[in-house]
Amino acid sequence: MVASDHATAIQQHWNDEVKPNKQTVGNQLFIKYFAAHPEDQKKFKKFAKVAHACLADNTDYSAQTLKVMEFMEKLVDNMATNAKSMMADQV
Repeated sequence: MVASDHATAIQQHWNDEVKPNKQTVGNQLFIKYFAAHPEDQKKFKKFAKVAHACLADNTDYSAQTLKVMEFMEKLVDNMATNAKSMMADQV
């Protein structure tokens, strides 16, 4: 479990910086990840063959990144209480 003061700092950063830009942050996060691990993009059949430079304009890609960011938001919101059990339910 995350210490209470750390959880508060993470939640504050999320609410101030990430939440208002959730789609953009998610898109950028995955673009950087796929640049470092291009083989992993192939695991997403809806945008497996989309050129790296075109990902941000792809609606399937944006839907996936938003879905991930929305789950991450739930984890951040609940990190002081039940984030660990939420993750276990997803794996």
